[in-house]
Amino acid sequence: MQFFRFGFIPCYDNSVYFSLGLDLAKAKRMLKNFMIKTAHQSIEYKIIGLSDSRCKDQLFDMRVKNGDGANKGHSVAISVYDYFLQHYNIQLQYSAYMPCVDVGKPERPKYLPLELCTLIPDQCYTKALSLMQRASLAKKSRPNPQARVRTLIDAVGNQKDDPVLAEFHISIEKQLTQVEGRILETPKLKVGNNEDCIPCNGRWNFNSKKLYEPTRIERWVVVNFLTPRETFLFSQELINCGRDMGIVVYTTRLFLSTYIYQPFSYLMISLINAAY
Repeated sequence: MQFFRFGFIPCYDNSVYFSLGLDLAKAKRMLKNFMIKTAHQSIEYKIIGLSDSRCKDQLFDMRVKNGDGANKGHSVAISVYDYFLQHYNIQLQYSAYMPCVDVGKPERPKYLPLELCTLIPDQCYTKALSLMQRASLAKKSRPNPQARVRTLIDAVGNQKDDPVLAEFHISIEKQLTQVEGRILETPKLKVGNNEDCIPCNGRWNFNSKKLYEPTRIERWVVVNFLTPRETFLFSQELINCGRDMGIVVYTTRLFLSTYIYQPFSYLMISLINAAY
């Protein structure tokens, strides 16, 4: 991937912001330990993090050589942007207002501009996947039967000119083997009034159904962290939902309102008293 695009936006101080709702700490965790290759030197490095400042403002100490060429002169502070402009004659176009890639060590960082870095392909990603990535992976891992058949037939068709198979006189039939199967009866659930609940599209729908052996709820408590009105509405909906399913929910309930300034022991004592 040429030139990392994270959606950074320029800012007027030394901090770095994201325009897509991402933060710098998240970008550091995502890029850490990935291998990159530089465009100006063709050298591979491992990413350890990102700089906290923009490329134009990120300073580091550069050794100034003596007149005899020795490297024992004094050090001067120079920005990453100016360093690449003076030593490599590279005027950065895109990453001047973006953070730098840190490929050094924790005690001695080494900064590289983003636009001079390329992610090395085919690297193993060992970090946790996001919710959207997991959903996409699960979707691709369970294709429909027709798509799976097409994939297998295409794979077999590509092997017809394989010299290894021809050497051992191995041939693969292009069509899948057909076997007889049977459809199992749909499982049923017994609900109230001795009715059968038959699933539709792989799901049981309990709307307008009562439980086969409903129970009784005599004592119950509502712990309120919001407003009393919301507590009353929630308890009333709970009672109505239980009655619709055949559960006898007694209306004698206890409302407990708790706030941050109330100790936890007060809540526990109220719950114990309500149980007896």
